[in-house]
Amino acid sequence: MNTIFDLRKCIYGFMVAAACGASATLVSCDDDGDGQGGWRLTAGEAVGSYPGGIMSVGGRDTTVDVAVGTDSLRIASLPVDSVVAAAVGAERLGEAMASVDSVPYASAYVASVLGESSVRLGLEADSLCFDVTVGGQRRRVAMLFSEGASARYVAADSTLSLSMEVGAVTLDGDTVEGFSPIAYELSPVKKRQGGSAATE
Repeated sequence: MNTIFDLRKCIYGFMVAAACGASATLVSCDDDGDGQGGWRLTAGEAVGSYPGGIMSVGGRDTTVDVAVGTDSLRIASLPVDSVVAAAVGAERLGEAMASVDSVPYASAYVASVLGESSVRLGLEADSLCFDVTVGGQRRRVAMLFSEGASARYVAADSTLSLSMEVGAVTLDGDTVEGFSPIAYELSPVKKRQGGSAATE
């Protein structure tokens, strides 16, 4: 009788130990996560290509392609019509723009993860220069960006938006007088899935 009793105690003890072990394992796994299966938003989530974005510049919409690399953001061809018009005058805009193939924009950025929802990319470029031809002469236009330019990646829908402002323009080093700041606003554009990351 004692043998049967001891055997029951052994089996019972083993079952309790196994149940506690499984419970501890489950609790341990649960503690390692953050309620989302262990996934955490990182700045790297913003890296990728964002084709066909709509950028509003001075009230006019233009389609642009944006690429975010591991340490820089690029726009293949930045719309500069409004800046050129301010620099050389509306009457010479056609001639000047005919001499401009494309004006690529590139900026290093500082990334900040905002909770579990988005990533802010603080853009560091303070100027962008390009040449135009006016009256048969090459002229140098410089766009000077205001502080606070940034892009924002939203994890929920994998979109990127951007906001920056040209606060001043120079022509051959001389400040263009009477210039009114021009806002550049990129509406949220979806990241291309399955594509390669931006080329640095």
